[in-house]
Amino acid sequence: MPSKIYQDYRLWCLSLALTAMLVLFARPEQIQSRPVYNYTFIIDITRSMNAADYKMGDQSVSRLQYVKQTLRGLLAKLPCQSKVGLGLFTERRSALLFEPIEVCQGYNDIDAALAKVDWRMAWAADSRIAGGLLNTLEMLQKLDTHPVFITDGQEAPPVNPRYRSDFSAVKGKLKGMIIGAGGLQAVAIPKFNNKG
Repeated sequence: MPSKIYQDYRLWCLSLALTAMLVLFARPEQIQSRPVYNYTFIIDITRSMNAADYKMGDQSVSRLQYVKQTLRGLLAKLPCQSKVGLGLFTERRSALLFEPIEVCQGYNDIDAALAKVDWRMAWAADSRIAGGLLNTLEMLQKLDTHPVFITDGQEAPPVNPRYRSDFSAVKGKLKGMIIGAGGLQAVAIPKFNNKG
């Protein structure tokens, strides 16, 4: 006749649970791979990015302000070991403020740089987006990064069709995105003095 100890299923369940816990405590970590990202954000800082067609809460904000806040929010969500670089676009060229740096170690620096981006940093008033995009792709070819070109698409002055940018030299060399900023309704570009 089996003893009473062997018949009590609760003791067996408790023993099994205790054994499982001991196995987990012997090796408590589990290494999981997760995606990491490497982006270089190029932000259009031309005057048209001052058009206020976004809302944050109840307040109207400019396209540039919205882009900055969105990127700052994204920065906080990127996993460690991801990298972010930052550049600015105006006229026909982009300028790289810094090459991609690791987001957890450089979070404060990246966030501060994004917060300080301003349209007054522009070195020219023109906005030739195709030329700026081509310049960006040429500039970032030697870096292991994915360009994210953020613009409202407002070109000034309009481009002569005979002088379109030729992308054949950079075609297929980088994977990235072009992101549009701005609403669907036409909005006036604000003037800051009598000359515009």
